[in-house]
Amino acid sequence: MSLRAVLQTVALTLVLLGGVGLGVFLSLEAWPATCSYALPHELSQRSRCLWIAWSADAYVKDQDLNRARGRVVLLGEELPDTLCALATGRCPTCRPDQATAGAELARALGIRCEE
Repeated sequence: MSLRAVLQTVALTLVLLGGVGLGVFLSLEAWPATCSYALPHELSQRSRCLWIAWSADAYVKDQDLNRARGRVVLLGEELPDTLCALATGRCPTCRPDQATAGAELARALGIRCEE
């Protein structure tokens, strides 16, 4: 192998290792990936509406009140307001049939919602 080929191989190897090193540094230090494990009560209003709508849909399908209660209790103090918003059609992200499901779940949980 000629000297030129050896130098090119060494240069290419150094450039590749430098690129990998720079990529690792940037991914760990400059722009690290974040993963947040937010609980339902920490979500935005829109996301809480989606959470309660999914829970209400599941309740309508399986009629398992204990399972539904386990899902919605995670909303904490936000539960009555969020469930009533769904039941009265005030959740902007939910379908009309989800409002019906929300009203059914609210009745089953004993939560009274003003129309």
